[in-house]
Amino acid sequence: MKLNPVAHLRRKILLGLSLFFILACGGSGGPSQDLLFTVKLTWDQSADLDLHVWMTPTSQCSQDGCNFEDMEMSPDFTTGTGPELYKAYKGLGSGRLRVGVNLHEIKPPASAGPRSATISITDITGAVVATFGPYVLTDPIEDGGYPVTGDTTSWWRPCDIIVAADGTYSVVAPDMTPLSY
Repeated sequence: MKLNPVAHLRRKILLGLSLFFILACGGSGGPSQDLLFTVKLTWDQSADLDLHVWMTPTSQCSQDGCNFEDMEMSPDFTTGTGPELYKAYKGLGSGRLRVGVNLHEIKPPASAGPRSATISITDITGAVVATFGPYVLTDPIEDGGYPVTGDTTSWWRPCDIIVAADGTYSVVAPDMTPLSY
């Protein structure tokens, strides 16, 4: 059976989107040998929680995407319970990655009230390296709260990840010192 060009293009787009969704949600199919680790955010009730990862004030991965190479952020889940994923790949370079969670918004018909967030970090095999939480967030904040220097009712800083030049990494307590611009 021969598809017309429009139907063929739609099929290619749908297949591409399906593959992106599988990869973004932790599925296999990507260059796993290049993956260093994954940070996964989940939460307990419908809301818009956002996963943030900073290396510098201007190098960030969040719901708006990543603005530096060798990192990937999953789509922003604005309802439901996630997950939101951040993936770091070989070639990232050395540095301290700061992990943060923001209670951005609670959209109707979801009920108001606290949300409990959990962070897990997995290695290239999918084995859990570290888990943090649950941490209770109670006050949505759509914009602001920067610099994130500590845990609040809107922000949670569960950990940092220190990456060495050779790609080895360690999960450590968060450095709450403000990033300098």
